[in-house]
Amino acid sequence: MMIEALPRIHIGPCHQLEAEVDEFTHAIVAINGRLPASVTTALPAGTVLHVDVEDAHDAMIIEHFAVASEHIRGALQAAEDARVAVVCAQGVSRSAPLALGYMMQYCVMDK
Repeated sequence: MMIEALPRIHIGPCHQLEAEVDEFTHAIVAINGRLPASVTTALPAGTVLHVDVEDAHDAMIIEHFAVASEHIRGALQAAEDARVAVVCAQGVSRSAPLALGYMMQYCVMDK
């Protein structure tokens, strides 16, 4: 199941993006290795960002925050109906930090 982290930004497992790819205009896929063909062929070129990072406790995912945040920001600014999926293998350890990186950089949070 994809979870709406913010309006128009969803996080979840890669297999869920594959099942719901028609619901999204952009994606960030944080998996080590090749991107699933079902994602790369379903979304237009330039709308999928591959973050090649291992699912390991010592993986430096913070190194990918800037490029992932810019991808999300660009997608949301490009169209009012843009929807971004941020996914990893299980939808927990890599997708959530990338979405949080965007929130920390671009969202004003009230107390």
